[in-house]
Amino acid sequence: NLSASFWNPIIKYVSDKSDVNLTLKLGRTSSDTTSYVLAQEVDFAFTNHLFSPERDKMGWKVFGRRDAPALEGQIVVPADSPIHSLSELGKV
Repeated sequence: NLSASFWNPIIKYVSDKSDVNLTLKLGRTSSDTTSYVLAQEVDFAFTNHLFSPERDKMGWKVFGRRDAPALEGQIVVPADSPIHSLSELGKV
């Protein structure tokens, strides 16, 4: 598994440095990963979709971030769409 081969050395490093035994659990989809967190099946999560103001009530705290610029999203429509701006979305 390509994801496991990427993440397992990182998990081992964090485990060794923290003296906390971590085990990798990958969701097949981001929805699977969210389900693991919501069901409290994991104690540590590296994710970009769980930590938003409305999720503060989950009790999870961010303690580290990548040393990289923040990600930005885009809203896209097909090239032949009648929508050309965000204000037009509610008019369809």
